[in-house]
Amino acid sequence: MVRIVTWNVLAQPLIEPCNGRIHTFEERCTRIEAMLRELGGDVVFLQEVTPRHWKQLRRAFSETYALGRLACHDQTDWPDWARSTDYGNVTLVRRATGRLLRCNAEYWHSSGTAYDTCTVSVADRTIHTINIHLDSERHKLRQKELRQCIRATRDDTGPVLIAGDLNTDSSSTHRLLKSAGFRCMSSPDQITHSIDDKTIDWIYTRGLPTPSIRASTISVSLYQCGSDHYPVLTDLGGL
Repeated sequence: MVRIVTWNVLAQPLIEPCNGRIHTFEERCTRIEAMLRELGGDVVFLQEVTPRHWKQLRRAFSETYALGRLACHDQTDWPDWARSTDYGNVTLVRRATGRLLRCNAEYWHSSGTAYDTCTVSVADRTIHTINIHLDSERHKLRQKELRQCIRATRDDTGPVLIAGDLNTDSSSTHRLLKSAGFRCMSSPDQITHSIDDKTIDWIYTRGLPTPSIRASTISVSLYQCGSDHYPVLTDLGGL
């Protein structure tokens, strides 16, 4: 059995006051690291990781996980209000159960969205993974970004896994993925964004076994886990 986890850990520059104050980077790192240890994922997809946080994750988990490169979004053409310290996506693979074979940042759309693409080996299966974080404001742009992602998987004959923050629960987004042969591993009624009570974080697979445990969320507050998103996890049997 292989455990898949996806989690938007909330970039420090984007954090808002919680319980009347801003939680420090150090406080949040401690809570995020504790939660990652509790989750025990074999393949972990993180979004909104800053370069500083990536370095901290390497210090904390280098013995337990192989960490991919940080795929930072290209903010060159973003509006001024949307820009912040660099941040992006990173994929971790537990050393005891798998290997990180290849890792690249792809920019398949002119919006600057970074697609964290990796090839991982777990339970003797080689899987092409895409760690994704779509545009947060515009539905049409999210659809275009996702179409580019799907096009990039057309020639993949082996298993593919797409996970991350899609920033939407729209039916049209799910139809796009399903029309390309992807199966949703997540529960449609789960809540993944704690502030807005929305479901925007998803796990999709193609060419992998049905999960023995359907994806669920860990419902914890920002104070407990350091993020405004809930971690999403699923256990894949048959691997």
